[in-house]
Amino acid sequence: MALCLRRICEEDLEKIMHWRMTPEVTKYMYTDCQLTLDGQRKWFNKIMRSKEDIYWIIQMDGVDIGLINMTDIDYQNKRCAWAYYIADTSFRGRGIATRLECNIYDFAFGTLKLNKVCCEVFCFNEKVISIHQKFGADIEGKRKEHICKNGQYYDIVQMGINKEKWQSIRDQYKYEKIEIDDYFSDKNEAAVCTKYVLGQSDSFSKTITESDVVMFAGITGDFNSLHVNDIEAAKSLFGKRVCHGMLVASYISSVLGNYFPGRGTVYLSQNIAFKNPAYIGDTVTARVTVKEILGEDIILLDTNVCNQKGEMLVAGDATVKVPIDC
Repeated sequence: MALCLRRICEEDLEKIMHWRMTPEVTKYMYTDCQLTLDGQRKWFNKIMRSKEDIYWIIQMDGVDIGLINMTDIDYQNKRCAWAYYIADTSFRGRGIATRLECNIYDFAFGTLKLNKVCCEVFCFNEKVISIHQKFGADIEGKRKEHICKNGQYYDIVQMGINKEKWQSIRDQYKYEKIEIDDYFSDKNEAAVCTKYVLGQSDSFSKTITESDVVMFAGITGDFNSLHVNDIEAAKSLFGKRVCHGMLVASYISSVLGNYFPGRGTVYLSQNIAFKNPAYIGDTVTARVTVKEILGEDIILLDTNVCNQKGEMLVAGDATVKVPIDC
Protein backbone atom coordinates (compact mmCIF):
# COMPACT_ATOMS: atom_id res chain seq x y z
CA MET A 1 0.00 0.00 0.00
CA ALA A 2 1.49 3.32 -1.09
CA LEU A 3 0.82 5.83 1.67
CA CYS A 4 1.91 9.46 1.49
CA LEU A 5 1.14 12.87 2.97
CA ARG A 6 0.78 15.67 0.45
CA ARG A 7 0.35 19.30 1.40
CA ILE A 8 -3.20 20.57 0.99
CA CYS A 9 -4.09 22.91 -1.86
CA GLU A 10 -7.11 25.07 -2.61
CA GLU A 11 -8.66 22.36 -4.78
CA ASP A 12 -8.97 20.18 -1.65
CA LEU A 13 -11.16 22.63 0.27
CA GLU A 14 -14.59 21.41 -0.84
CA LYS A 15 -13.59 17.81 -0.18
CA ILE A 16 -12.21 18.66 3.26
CA MET A 17 -15.39 20.61 4.02
CA HIS A 18 -17.58 17.57 3.28
CA TRP A 19 -15.26 15.24 5.20
CA ARG A 20 -15.31 17.48 8.26
CA MET A 21 -19.12 17.52 8.38
CA THR A 22 -19.65 13.75 8.15
CA PRO A 23 -20.88 12.07 11.36
CA GLU A 24 -17.95 9.60 11.29
CA VAL A 25 -15.54 12.53 11.60
CA THR A 26 -17.43 15.11 13.68
CA LYS A 27 -18.06 12.49 16.38
CA TYR A 28 -14.43 12.85 17.43
CA MET A 29 -14.13 16.61 16.88
CA TYR A 30 -14.70 19.36 19.41
CA THR A 31 -17.39 21.01 17.23
CA ASP A 32 -20.17 19.90 14.89
CA CYS A 33 -19.63 22.82 12.55
CA GLN A 34 -21.50 23.82 9.41
CA LEU A 35 -18.82 24.91 6.98
CA THR A 36 -18.99 27.00 3.81
CA LEU A 37 -16.61 27.13 0.89
CA ASP A 38 -15.99 30.82 1.49
CA GLY A 39 -15.10 30.09 5.09
CA GLN A 40 -12.81 27.28 3.95
CA ARG A 41 -10.92 29.66 1.68
CA LYS A 42 -10.38 32.10 4.54
CA TRP A 43 -9.14 29.25 6.71
CA PHE A 44 -6.84 28.06 3.93
CA ASN A 45 -5.31 31.49 3.42
CA LYS A 46 -4.76 31.78 7.17
CA ILE A 47 -2.94 28.48 7.57
CA MET A 48 -0.91 29.05 4.43
CA ARG A 49 0.51 32.16 6.07
CA SER A 50 1.23 30.33 9.30
CA LYS A 51 4.58 28.91 10.35
CA GLU A 52 2.93 27.16 13.30
CA ASP A 53 0.50 24.90 11.43
CA ILE A 54 0.97 22.20 8.80
CA TYR A 55 -1.86 20.34 7.05
CA TRP A 56 -1.55 17.35 4.74
CA ILE A 57 -3.96 15.17 2.80
CA ILE A 58 -3.52 11.50 3.64
CA GLN A 59 -3.31 9.62 0.35
CA MET A 60 -3.41 5.85 -0.07
CA ASP A 61 -2.68 4.28 -3.45
CA GLY A 62 -3.46 7.60 -5.09
CA VAL A 63 -6.79 8.03 -3.26
CA ASP A 64 -7.35 10.94 -0.86
CA ILE A 65 -8.66 9.38 2.35
CA GLY A 66 -8.23 11.87 5.17
CA LEU A 67 -6.45 14.78 6.80
CA ILE A 68 -3.51 15.05 9.21
CA ASN A 69 -2.03 18.12 10.85
CA MET A 70 0.65 19.44 13.14
CA THR A 71 -0.49 22.60 14.94
CA ASP A 72 0.75 25.05 17.55
CA ILE A 73 4.34 24.40 16.51
CA ASP A 74 6.40 26.18 19.14
CA TYR A 75 10.01 26.52 17.98
CA GLN A 76 11.17 28.11 21.22
CA ASN A 77 9.88 25.33 23.47
CA LYS A 78 10.25 22.77 20.66
CA ARG A 79 6.83 21.17 20.88
CA CYS A 80 3.68 20.76 18.78
CA ALA A 81 0.26 19.13 18.74
CA TRP A 82 -1.00 16.70 16.12
CA ALA A 83 -4.23 15.03 15.02
CA TYR A 84 -5.67 13.18 12.05
CA TYR A 85 -8.78 11.48 10.75
CA ILE A 86 -9.52 8.87 8.10
CA ALA A 87 -12.65 10.10 6.32
CA ASP A 88 -12.94 7.19 3.91
CA THR A 89 -14.04 4.43 6.27
CA SER A 90 -13.18 1.71 3.73
CA PHE A 91 -9.50 2.37 4.51
CA ARG A 92 -9.80 1.96 8.26
CA GLY A 93 -8.28 -1.11 9.88
CA ARG A 94 -5.42 -1.44 7.38
CA GLY A 95 -2.57 -0.53 9.69
CA ILE A 96 -2.56 3.08 8.53
CA ALA A 97 -2.62 4.39 12.12
CA THR A 98 0.68 2.64 12.90
CA ARG A 99 2.45 4.12 9.90
CA LEU A 100 1.05 7.60 10.50
CA GLU A 101 1.99 7.67 14.17
CA CYS A 102 5.54 6.43 13.69
CA ASN A 103 6.23 8.63 10.67
CA ILE A 104 4.80 11.77 12.25
CA TYR A 105 7.14 11.27 15.23
CA ASP A 106 10.08 10.82 12.87
CA PHE A 107 9.10 14.02 11.07
CA ALA A 108 8.58 16.03 14.26
CA PHE A 109 11.76 14.91 16.01
CA GLY A 110 13.95 14.48 12.93
CA THR A 111 12.92 17.05 10.34
CA LEU A 112 11.52 19.78 12.60
CA LYS A 113 13.97 19.09 15.45
CA LEU A 114 11.23 19.29 18.09
CA ASN A 115 11.42 17.78 21.57
CA LYS A 116 7.79 16.93 22.29
CA VAL A 117 4.62 15.93 20.43
CA CYS A 118 1.25 16.32 22.17
CA CYS A 119 -2.35 15.39 21.43
CA GLU A 120 -5.80 15.50 22.99
CA VAL A 121 -8.43 12.77 22.73
CA PHE A 122 -12.01 12.40 23.95
CA CYS A 123 -12.11 10.01 26.94
CA PHE A 124 -14.63 7.82 25.15
CA ASN A 125 -12.24 7.29 22.24
CA GLU A 126 -10.46 4.45 24.00
CA LYS A 127 -9.18 2.88 20.78
CA VAL A 128 -7.16 5.93 19.78
CA ILE A 129 -5.89 6.42 23.34
CA SER A 130 -4.68 2.83 23.27
CA ILE A 131 -2.93 3.32 19.90
CA HIS A 132 -1.10 6.40 21.17
CA GLN A 133 -0.02 4.51 24.29
CA LYS A 134 1.17 1.58 22.18
CA PHE A 135 3.63 3.87 20.41
CA GLY A 136 4.97 5.55 23.51
CA ALA A 137 2.65 8.47 24.28
CA ASP A 138 1.86 8.90 27.98
CA ILE A 139 -1.36 10.14 29.54
CA GLU A 140 -0.33 13.42 31.16
CA GLY A 141 -3.65 14.57 32.47
CA LYS A 142 -7.40 14.78 32.08
CA ARG A 143 -9.56 17.86 31.55
CA LYS A 144 -12.89 17.22 33.23
CA GLU A 145 -16.03 18.30 31.35
CA HIS A 146 -13.83 20.29 29.01
CA ILE A 147 -15.89 20.14 25.79
CA CYS A 148 -19.62 20.70 25.47
CA LYS A 149 -21.36 19.20 22.42
CA ASN A 150 -25.12 19.17 22.00
CA GLY A 151 -25.62 20.01 25.67
CA GLN A 152 -23.37 17.20 26.94
CA TYR A 153 -19.98 17.71 28.60
CA TYR A 154 -17.02 15.50 27.74
CA ASP A 155 -13.69 14.79 29.42
CA ILE A 156 -10.48 15.16 27.42
CA VAL A 157 -7.33 13.07 27.82
CA GLN A 158 -4.02 14.90 27.31
CA MET A 159 -1.14 12.82 25.97
CA GLY A 160 2.46 13.39 24.92
CA ILE A 161 5.76 11.81 23.95
CA ASN A 162 9.23 13.36 23.94
CA LYS A 163 12.15 12.87 21.58
CA GLU A 164 14.27 10.88 24.01
CA LYS A 165 11.55 8.30 24.62
CA TRP A 166 10.75 7.91 20.92
CA GLN A 167 14.40 7.39 20.06
CA SER A 168 14.68 4.73 22.76
CA ILE A 169 11.68 2.69 21.53
CA ARG A 170 11.33 3.34 17.78
CA ASP A 171 13.41 0.30 16.81
CA GLN A 172 10.79 -1.91 18.47
CA TYR A 173 8.33 -1.12 15.69
CA LYS A 174 8.41 -2.28 12.11
CA TYR A 175 6.84 0.31 9.83
CA GLU A 176 7.30 1.52 6.30
CA LYS A 177 8.52 5.05 5.75
CA ILE A 178 6.00 7.23 3.96
CA GLU A 179 6.61 10.21 1.72
CA ILE A 180 5.82 13.47 3.50
CA ASP A 181 5.74 16.80 1.69
CA ASP A 182 8.15 18.97 3.63
CA TYR A 183 6.85 22.51 4.12
CA PHE A 184 10.11 23.70 5.55
CA SER A 185 12.73 22.17 3.27
CA ASP A 186 15.62 24.18 1.82
CA LYS A 187 13.50 24.66 -1.30
CA ASN A 188 10.99 26.64 0.72
CA GLU A 189 13.35 28.34 3.17
CA ALA A 190 12.48 31.73 1.72
CA ALA A 191 8.79 30.97 2.13
CA VAL A 192 9.23 30.46 5.85
CA CYS A 193 10.94 33.83 6.17
CA THR A 194 8.52 35.85 4.07
CA LYS A 195 5.35 33.98 5.07
CA TYR A 196 4.61 33.13 1.43
CA VAL A 197 4.14 29.42 0.78
CA LEU A 198 3.15 27.23 -2.15
CA GLY A 199 -0.60 27.14 -2.72
CA GLN A 200 -1.32 30.41 -0.95
CA SER A 201 -4.06 32.22 -2.87
CA ASP A 202 -6.49 35.13 -3.02
CA SER A 203 -8.99 36.62 -5.47
CA PHE A 204 -11.00 39.67 -6.57
CA SER A 205 -14.39 39.72 -8.31
CA LYS A 206 -16.15 42.41 -10.35
CA THR A 207 -19.11 42.72 -12.70
CA ILE A 208 -17.97 44.42 -15.92
CA THR A 209 -20.22 47.33 -16.91
CA GLU A 210 -20.75 49.38 -20.07
CA SER A 211 -18.91 52.25 -18.38
CA ASP A 212 -15.89 50.05 -17.66
CA VAL A 213 -15.55 49.18 -21.36
CA VAL A 214 -16.06 52.76 -22.56
CA MET A 215 -13.59 54.21 -20.05
CA PHE A 216 -10.99 51.54 -20.85
CA ALA A 217 -11.34 52.35 -24.58
CA GLY A 218 -10.87 56.04 -23.79
CA ILE A 219 -7.83 55.48 -21.59
CA THR A 220 -6.07 53.09 -23.97
CA GLY A 221 -7.29 54.45 -27.29
CA ASP A 222 -8.53 50.97 -28.26
CA PHE A 223 -11.84 51.73 -30.02
CA ASN A 224 -12.01 48.41 -31.87
CA SER A 225 -15.61 47.97 -33.03
CA LEU A 226 -15.71 44.57 -31.30
CA HIS A 227 -15.69 46.48 -28.03
CA VAL A 228 -17.63 49.70 -28.71
CA ASN A 229 -19.98 49.19 -31.68
CA ASP A 230 -23.05 46.97 -31.25
CA ILE A 231 -23.86 46.78 -34.98
CA GLU A 232 -20.35 45.86 -36.10
CA ALA A 233 -19.78 43.49 -33.21
CA ALA A 234 -23.00 41.63 -34.11
CA LYS A 235 -21.38 40.67 -37.42
CA SER A 236 -18.34 39.14 -35.69
CA LEU A 237 -17.83 35.54 -34.66
CA PHE A 238 -18.84 36.57 -31.12
CA GLY A 239 -22.24 37.89 -32.19
CA LYS A 240 -22.07 40.82 -29.79
CA ARG A 241 -19.66 43.20 -28.14
CA VAL A 242 -16.83 41.70 -26.12
CA CYS A 243 -14.77 43.32 -23.38
CA HIS A 244 -11.15 44.22 -24.01
CA GLY A 245 -8.95 41.26 -23.16
CA MET A 246 -6.50 43.50 -21.36
CA LEU A 247 -9.31 44.97 -19.29
CA VAL A 248 -10.15 41.47 -18.07
CA ALA A 249 -6.49 40.67 -17.43
CA SER A 250 -6.01 43.91 -15.50
CA TYR A 251 -8.07 42.53 -12.62
CA ILE A 252 -5.09 40.30 -11.82
CA SER A 253 -3.25 43.48 -10.90
CA SER A 254 -6.13 44.38 -8.58
CA VAL A 255 -5.50 41.20 -6.60
CA LEU A 256 -1.74 41.72 -6.47
CA GLY A 257 -1.84 45.33 -5.30
CA ASN A 258 -4.81 45.23 -2.94
CA TYR A 259 -5.27 41.71 -1.61
CA PHE A 260 -2.38 39.32 -2.14
CA PRO A 261 0.54 39.76 -1.80
CA GLY A 262 -0.87 43.26 -1.23
CA ARG A 263 0.49 46.75 -0.75
CA GLY A 264 4.11 47.07 -1.80
CA THR A 265 3.99 44.31 -4.41
CA VAL A 266 5.92 45.13 -7.60
CA TYR A 267 5.01 43.51 -10.95
CA LEU A 268 8.10 42.11 -12.71
CA SER A 269 6.55 40.10 -15.54
CA GLN A 270 3.25 38.61 -16.71
CA ASN A 271 2.48 35.89 -19.26
CA ILE A 272 -1.07 35.90 -20.61
CA ALA A 273 -3.15 33.56 -22.74
CA PHE A 274 -6.69 34.61 -23.68
CA LYS A 275 -8.96 31.57 -23.51
CA ASN A 276 -12.52 32.89 -23.86
CA PRO A 277 -14.21 36.29 -24.31
CA ALA A 278 -15.84 38.27 -21.55
CA TYR A 279 -19.06 40.17 -22.19
CA ILE A 280 -20.59 43.25 -20.62
CA GLY A 281 -22.53 42.10 -17.57
CA ASP A 282 -20.22 39.17 -16.82
CA THR A 283 -18.97 38.81 -13.26
CA VAL A 284 -15.31 37.88 -13.45
CA THR A 285 -13.01 36.59 -10.71
CA ALA A 286 -9.26 37.06 -10.88
CA ARG A 287 -7.21 34.67 -8.77
CA VAL A 288 -3.50 34.43 -8.00
CA THR A 289 -1.80 31.42 -6.39
CA VAL A 290 1.78 30.99 -5.26
CA LYS A 291 3.42 28.61 -7.73
CA GLU A 292 7.11 28.81 -6.84
CA ILE A 293 9.39 30.64 -4.43
CA LEU A 294 12.19 32.13 -6.55
CA GLY A 295 14.03 34.08 -3.87
CA GLU A 296 13.68 35.83 -0.55
CA ASP A 297 11.35 38.45 -2.03
CA ILE A 298 10.54 37.06 -5.50
CA ILE A 299 7.65 34.67 -6.13
CA LEU A 300 6.06 33.11 -9.20
CA LEU A 301 2.27 33.19 -9.22
CA ASP A 302 -0.28 31.24 -11.22
CA THR A 303 -2.76 33.85 -12.46
CA ASN A 304 -6.19 33.41 -14.04
CA VAL A 305 -9.54 35.08 -14.55
CA CYS A 306 -12.82 33.13 -14.80
CA ASN A 307 -16.41 34.20 -15.42
CA GLN A 308 -19.49 33.41 -13.34
CA LYS A 309 -19.86 30.08 -15.16
CA GLY A 310 -16.37 29.00 -14.16
CA GLU A 311 -15.07 29.36 -17.72
CA MET A 312 -11.42 30.36 -17.98
CA LEU A 313 -11.03 33.74 -19.66
CA VAL A 314 -7.38 34.52 -19.01
CA ALA A 315 -4.57 32.23 -17.86
CA GLY A 316 -0.87 32.68 -17.27
CA ASP A 317 1.71 33.38 -14.61
CA ALA A 318 3.31 36.43 -13.07
CA THR A 319 6.60 37.12 -11.34
CA VAL A 320 6.41 39.70 -8.57
CA LYS A 321 8.62 41.27 -5.95
CA VAL A 322 6.87 41.01 -2.60
CA PRO A 323 7.15 43.07 0.57
CA ILE A 324 9.26 41.22 3.16
CA ASP A 325 7.68 40.74 6.55
CA CYS A 326 9.78 38.35 8.62
